[in-house]
Amino acid sequence: MHVPTLQPWRPIQFLGSKLRSLDLIARELGALGDHPGRIWEPFTGSSVVAQRLASEGHRVWATDALESSATFATAMLGVKRASSSTSLTEAADLVRSASTDPRSWAQWVDREAEALAARDGRALLASGADVPQRWRTEADFQSLRGLFKNVDEAAVQNEVHHDGLMSATYAGTYFGVKQALTLEQLRSQIDVVAPAHDVACAWVRAGLLTALSHAASAAVFSAGKHFAQPHRLRPGKDLTFHAQRALQDRSVDVAEVFSLAAKEIEGRAAGPGAQHDADCRLVEDVRASDLLERGITTVYADPPYTAQQYSRFYHVLEVLSTGVPARLQRVKGRVTSGLYPDNKYLSPYSSRQKAPAAFRHLLTTARDADAHIILSYSDTRGASTGNARMVTLTSLVQWTEEVYGKDAVNVQELDLRYRQFNSGPRGVTDRRDPEFMVTGRAHAG
Repeated sequence: MHVPTLQPWRPIQFLGSKLRSLDLIARELGALGDHPGRIWEPFTGSSVVAQRLASEGHRVWATDALESSATFATAMLGVKRASSSTSLTEAADLVRSASTDPRSWAQWVDREAEALAARDGRALLASGADVPQRWRTEADFQSLRGLFKNVDEAAVQNEVHHDGLMSATYAGTYFGVKQALTLEQLRSQIDVVAPAHDVACAWVRAGLLTALSHAASAAVFSAGKHFAQPHRLRPGKDLTFHAQRALQDRSVDVAEVFSLAAKEIEGRAAGPGAQHDADCRLVEDVRASDLLERGITTVYADPPYTAQQYSRFYHVLEVLSTGVPARLQRVKGRVTSGLYPDNKYLSPYSSRQKAPAAFRHLLTTARDADAHIILSYSDTRGASTGNARMVTLTSLVQWTEEVYGKDAVNVQELDLRYRQFNSGPRGVTDRRDPEFMVTGRAHAG
């Protein structure tokens, strides 16, 4: 039966998104004769590839090291969605019905509102720089001392803690004060409407958390709408651009975007009865027996290839998804510019020492399960790139040939180009970074 192909919905701005590659990936699966197949996507990210493959009739198992990414896939693949599931739109309305109490933050909320009303971007930047935070030690904010202490303790104990989840750490930097308060209030009510322990609420909960991450991504004050770090406002820097961007980003109505996203997810997600699955799992912990148990026929993998640790681009979304405040990393006594957690996931694929073994594990796991494998790869053909590769295309092809056999491996150069994250003086002009697809065919011949 033909299943109409639907355009995937992107929950967040995701670095290295494969939106442009979807047709090529689907075509390669067709060339393998795997339709409909059972596909494992171990680096699901924003879930757009999983969504596309699911819409074409494949059964998808989407996994990721990040809880937020597994949540996106759960929502969009309709995992555990039942015909009796609560309407996501109605659930979002219930979540929004609780009001935010900003009394402890009143003076900073008011100052921010005045700058927004006056459309004064520089005043908005100045107000953000003065917002009290649990990691700022230069002043004593008596009225917030208890809140900061509670958030710090929850971070150390790895416990869910809603009050101050966003406002005590990210207000004035990644988000406006009102936005941070709204995000944490919505997060708190999600636990009321769709409790984590209620299996019947699993899909509704994932949908609400995905809508919340979408709202955070829309509002965040950072380059590329990622969370690697907020826009940096160094002394002496020309802040003309940043003042305008702050007005734009701080004006985003987080609650309204959340509601619109919930409605979008409800209409686009796979319906009740879809036989997909998603969970948070490290690739290095998956064995061939796991693939055999699920009847996996093809693995599609888009691993990281550079030293950029992807977890740092989405660490705030991890806090939103889990409800646990970040235990902040400190270097020489100071927090990092991105306010990174000190326990962020470090992918072996982003390490020169660990990447070879990681790739071999992935390849042999797929082969031992008698599954095809499709690998996306971006090469570099310049002396300097700003994003050095941990493995070369030559090595990747060699390992695939060693595992699957030389005659079973095909390499295609795609008519696409890798988009670098670095820009300005750290970027590289006239880059030549073609994308490739490396395919290993199981039981060839």
